[in-house]
Amino acid sequence: TALMVLMPAYVLAEVPIEKEVEIYRVSEIADKQGAERSLVEAGSPISEGIFEYELTYRNVSGKSLDGIVIRQPIPANATYIYGSASAPEDIDIYVSADNGVSFQPETVISRNQDSGSETPEVSGSAFKALQWVFRRPLAENENLTLRYRVKVE
Repeated sequence: TALMVLMPAYVLAEVPIEKEVEIYRVSEIADKQGAERSLVEAGSPISEGIFEYELTYRNVSGKSLDGIVIRQPIPANATYIYGSASAPEDIDIYVSADNGVSFQPETVISRNQDSGSETPEVSGSAFKALQWVFRRPLAENENLTLRYRVKVE
């Protein structure tokens, strides 16, 4: 049985932002469209399967905030499911294969793989961290939810 350790996200801002994390087990259901999600307690051991992290942030600073960057490490015993990170259109998603030292846009990697360029093929298991970069201010009291999925074997 694998154990997934919940790693804290890093919010690169000098202002108050509240964070809530929920982890869901994702199960494919044969007789339904899509997938079913069931909540898993963050502190409980997580066995094999696919899990969705739902990170909700709230600006409690009392003002609109610019230049927000959120970084989230991928748990050591989990594999990031390539392309599963989500965010609104005005937030860019980056991935890191070197534990957060450097980041590349996930869309660039995806485009390079599709075109057959010389960029080495990168699988989800190569990614060790995610980064979301806001191209717009985070409004006062705004709630924002970001998601990504991992596989634990």
